[in-house]
Amino acid sequence: MTDAVELNPESSFVARQPIVGIDLDTMGYELLFRDGWENIYPNLPSDHATSRLIVETQLDLGLEKLVGTKNAFINFSENALMEKLPLLFDKEQVVVEILETVNPSAELVESCRQLRDIGYKLALDDFDFSAQWDGLQGVVDLVKVDISDFNQDELEQKVSGFKRIHKHLLAERVETHDQFDFCKEMGFDYFQGFFFSEPEVIENKKLTSNRVLILELLKQAGTSPIDFEKLSEIISRDVGLSYRLLKMINSPAFGVAGGITSLQHAITFLGEEEVRKFVSLVAFASIGAEKPPELLALATVRARFCEMLAKGMSGRVEAGSAFLCGLFSVIDAVMNDSLEQIFLQLPLDRELKDALRGAPGNKIGELLQLAIAYERGNWSKANELAQGLKLEEFIISKSYREAICWSRSFQTALKE
Repeated sequence: MTDAVELNPESSFVARQPIVGIDLDTMGYELLFRDGWENIYPNLPSDHATSRLIVETQLDLGLEKLVGTKNAFINFSENALMEKLPLLFDKEQVVVEILETVNPSAELVESCRQLRDIGYKLALDDFDFSAQWDGLQGVVDLVKVDISDFNQDELEQKVSGFKRIHKHLLAERVETHDQFDFCKEMGFDYFQGFFFSEPEVIENKKLTSNRVLILELLKQAGTSPIDFEKLSEIISRDVGLSYRLLKMINSPAFGVAGGITSLQHAITFLGEEEVRKFVSLVAFASIGAEKPPELLALATVRARFCEMLAKGMSGRVEAGSAFLCGLFSVIDAVMNDSLEQIFLQLPLDRELKDALRGAPGNKIGELLQLAIAYERGNWSKANELAQGLKLEEFIISKSYREAICWSRSFQTALKE
């Protein structure tokens, strides 16, 4: 028996990866759990690592903070499935992912069948189309296929035959729009990967008057010092934008006590740094309104995460700049253009441009890379960056959870 290792009492490491449908609406998140930066489950007696981590993370965090009302895809080991650990979670929200490392014995199949009969949805991870999984295919609702394991001809052949048994298919590691389109044509129902943050390759479109106004707004927010009179004048040209600004600043996402009654009141109350951040948020949301909702969610989580980490760095990084870096990290996808072309339109300062380009030695850029590594569950890369930035583990994990909650509050305010 291996020696037991204490679970980290302060940090609950969890990242989430979105799962979207054909229309790019988010239907759930796969949750990636770890106890620390080592990217392995700790050694615990009786091979109960998965069980302990899932239980303690569930009790510590709660799914609501991580996924809202969406589905939570959670990996369960063989022992966890045999011990019925999924019963600790709400069957209406959790999708039980059966790891590819399990032994698909008759006992395991029966345990999974009992979970399905109770009402749990099950998914088979990293499905390779081999016969060893035939027993489980009868009880799962969804199979996940890592498309990087096959070339296009192989994938097309295997999927066309498999779809005849009417199982839902999820394509993993979808990195580009071309891959997304190919998988859609083959009959995949759901998709997981980073394709939604890749810029679309489309013909240049003439900017609408509203889009021109928002770009002008972003330019004014990027100047220093801000011309508040000019900023108010731009906002007042669009009734919808004015309404959205006032509505959002009065929302729980910004925690303004007493209520804001006018644009001038809002600008006076916020101050220059917060005005810059707030206007950038609203403009970003408006200009990307036709984009997948997950793109805005990703941008706002990164923005808040970077801002909070910067605040924990004792002034070594300006928090407002870190926020804008996280927000603008997907601006190429939002505006369907390259970063360099966007930089010609927006007066971002040199440090922020270098951060978005990934220039070495840029602390703001390193915060962004940490955010990206963390959200993708790349724990070793996240650890390396955290050490370089002198950020403690519990600060990072706490900031990520709070950033998710803040982003959801912001998006809720947009919809109200």
